[in-house]
Amino acid sequence: AAATAALLGAPSGVAAPAPPVQLYSFGENYYGELGVGANYGTSNSNATPLAVNLPSLHPVLGSGGSSGAPAEIKAVAVGNFHSLVLTSAGQLYAFGDNDDGQLGNPNNVGTNVGRSTLTLVPPPDGQGFTQIAAGANHSLAVTSTGQLYAFGDNHDGQLGFAANTTANPAPTLVRFPLLPDRPKEQPVITQVAAGANDSFALTSAGQLYSFGENTHGQLGTGTNFGNFDPTPTRVSLPGQNGTITRIAAGADYTFVLTSTGQLYGFGNNVYGQLGLPTATTQTATPTQMEFLQPRGAVTAVATGGGQTLIVTSTGRLYSFGLNIYGQLGYATNVGTLTANPSPTPVTLAGMTGAVTQVGASGNSSFALTSTGQLYSFGVNYFGQLGRLSGRGTAAPNTNPEQVSLPGGATVETLARGSNATHMLVVVSDLAVTSDSLAAGHAGSAYSRNVTASGGTPPYSWSASGLP
Repeated sequence: AAATAALLGAPSGVAAPAPPVQLYSFGENYYGELGVGANYGTSNSNATPLAVNLPSLHPVLGSGGSSGAPAEIKAVAVGNFHSLVLTSAGQLYAFGDNDDGQLGNPNNVGTNVGRSTLTLVPPPDGQGFTQIAAGANHSLAVTSTGQLYAFGDNHDGQLGFAANTTANPAPTLVRFPLLPDRPKEQPVITQVAAGANDSFALTSAGQLYSFGENTHGQLGTGTNFGNFDPTPTRVSLPGQNGTITRIAAGADYTFVLTSTGQLYGFGNNVYGQLGLPTATTQTATPTQMEFLQPRGAVTAVATGGGQTLIVTSTGRLYSFGLNIYGQLGYATNVGTLTANPSPTPVTLAGMTGAVTQVGASGNSSFALTSTGQLYSFGVNYFGQLGRLSGRGTAAPNTNPEQVSLPGGATVETLARGSNATHMLVVVSDLAVTSDSLAAGHAGSAYSRNVTASGGTPPYSWSASGLP
C-alpha cells in the first residue's frame, strides 16, 4: 500500500502512529460471541469478517510511568459460545455466553442471554493478565505474577477445585501442589491451554499440570482414567528432550510439543486424531509421536473436535483424524466417520510463504502463512470459515480457501478453541517500510510516497516539528 505525505522541509524519515491492532470475527453470533451486533440473538450467521468495536485500550506505561503507545491485542481465544481478548496492557475482555460465568462477571449468569459488548474482567488484586485460554464453557487467565485464575463451568473440576454444578463467575485462584524446596510458594505459570472440559498449566520450571475431565485419558496423568480429577496433577513425558513449547488441548485429546520437535499425544484416538493406529482407541499416558520425523521436526500443532493439524520445520501442513466435513483439507473419507490416522499433506492453493500457525475449532480448520494469508476448510454452517460457500448447510468444504478480509488486510494471529463455531483473527500491525525519504528544498512543497504493510486502509499520515 502507498500513501502520499504532503510535508514541508526535508525530513530524513517519516513515522505513522500505529493504531491499535484491529480485530475481526466471523461465524455464529447468537450469544454475541463475535463482539458485533450483526445477527446477535438470531440463528443467522456472519460469513463475512466484521471489525469488532474495541473499547478504548489503556496505553502501555513506558519508563518512569509515562504513557506509551496505545495497548494492542496480545492474544485471542474462543470457547463454545464465548470469546476472550487480551491486550498488551494486561486487560482481559470477555463477551458472548455467560450462562456458567465464563465471562468472569455475574451478568446474565444462568440465562440464555449473551453479551455482545466487550466487558473488562476485573484483574485480581489489580494485577494485569498475560496468558489466556478458553474451554467449552470455562476460561483460564494468568496474571503478571504467574498465578492462574479460572472461572465458568466446573462440572468436571476444570477450574481446579472440587466439581460443582453452579456457575462460577468470580475468577478463582488455582492452587497447585506445593514445591518440596519452597513449601510456601505456588509455582509461576507461563502457559495455559483448555480443552472442552479440561485445563493445562505449564510452570516456569517446565512442569506440566492438568485437571478436569479425563474420560478418554486426555489429562495424560494415568490416574482417574474414565472419570474426572479437579486436583492439578503432574504430567510426565517419557524420554522428554527439551522444554515444552506448546500445549494443544482438543475436545477430548491432547498434544504437547517440545523445543526439540518431540510431539506427545494422549486421550481419544477413535478417529485417528492422535496419529496412532485405530486399534488404540485411547491412551491415558503420553505417547511420543514419531511418525513425522522423516518430514521434519514439528513446529506447530492444533486440535479440534476430532481433527489434528501439524506444521513441520519445512513449513508444510499435515492433517489427520476425523474428516466428515472436510476439516482435514482433502476429500478422503469425507461424509463418513472413518478414521484417518495417517498424516497427509494439505495443499494451500496460492500460498506465499510457509505455514506458521494452525487452528482447529469444532469441525473447522485454519492455517496461517508467514505472509498473513488465512486459509479455512471444513464445515461452514455458521459462516465460521469466513466465506459464503457452504453457509447454512452441513456440506463439507474440503478445499482450503483464503479468507478475504476488508481492505486486503493480512492476519497476525488467530484464536484457538476446540469446540467453537466462530473465529477471531487479529489484523497485522501497520508498519512503515520506507527507511527514509528523499531530500527536499526549504520553502517548496514536498511530496513523496511512503510504503507500508499490514493494517487496513485508508491510512492517515502526519508529521510535526518540521521547519
